[in-house]
Amino acid sequence: MPFALSLILAVGIVITNYICALAGLTSTSRMMYAFARDGGLPASSFLSHIDTKTRTPTYAIWTGAVLAFITSLTGIIGAALGLQGVDIFLVLATGCAVFLYISYAIPVLAGFLAEGKTWKEKGPFNLGGLSKPIALISGLGVALLATTGFFPPNVPVFWLTVGMVVILPILWFAGINKSFQGVPTGEKIKERQKMIADIEKKYAD
Repeated sequence: MPFALSLILAVGIVITNYICALAGLTSTSRMMYAFARDGGLPASSFLSHIDTKTRTPTYAIWTGAVLAFITSLTGIIGAALGLQGVDIFLVLATGCAVFLYISYAIPVLAGFLAEGKTWKEKGPFNLGGLSKPIALISGLGVALLATTGFFPPNVPVFWLTVGMVVILPILWFAGINKSFQGVPTGEKIKERQKMIADIEKKYAD
């Protein structure tokens, strides 16, 4: 391959990976803030902080960046040590993709089980009678897609997933389910909107 073409491809790959990682970090910080805002994470009051000048969840953003750096640093150390020939960064990337798929499926399947029972009031977007079939198809599709990340050389991702499936229910029944009341609904939404309006008024330019 001509050097100029290989250089262009290399630069393109670096830029693409940077944009992909930036999008991942943006998504992580946004979800971290949203869960913390509703009291669903440790140190929620810290992570739900909003900067009055930039109006962004700066603490959640920087926490996500630091955790990403630590994860990458772990990958570098693992690669340097040559852990049984495992490509650490490949495992990290695949694991992130698999866990992202699962994170999509969890609320969809939770809605499938709750619809018509504890979940009776829907938002403005409503699939009607197609809601449950689409949720079931989506869950099965995600399960099939996730398994593609378990084949060699990504076998460690399978064991990470198994560990998550075992540990999270234990933590849930150990008391986490009592510390998180869920997303605000009804009157709580109105209270939250009033609180946001008061903050906006207080710090308005």
